[in-house]
Amino acid sequence: MIPLAVTLATDALFDSFSGDPKLQALLHGHSYSAHAMGCATAAKAIEWFKDPETNHNIIPQGGILRELWDEELVHQISCHNAVQRVVVIGTLFALKLKVDASNSRYASLYAKSLFYGCSGKMESSCGL
Repeated sequence: MIPLAVTLATDALFDSFSGDPKLQALLHGHSYSAHAMGCATAAKAIEWFKDPETNHNIIPQGGILRELWDEELVHQISCHNAVQRVVVIGTLFALKLKVDASNSRYASLYAKSLFYGCSGKMESSCGL
């Protein structure tokens, strides 16, 4: 794993973003800073990622990624009561949670409560 960028800040600035409220947190610190070294590293990583010589998860004939996620695990997660939708492509796994209007804003802590509520067993609506 190679970091793409780093955010440096004084203690006073850093402390202004620490605390319990999610709205106070610095959630995207260096995500959008377009750091030159980070961009160069990302460009090279994408080049290697697309090349079947350096990425053995690419099927050379079609130029597509092999599925890397366990099909049963994806099915179990997609059937969880709190999950609305699952999308799996190559190395990426994305899910959309079912939330009501009161829990869907930027400051929502719904995902945190779901995480702490999981005991390692998938409680699902599809009998798994």
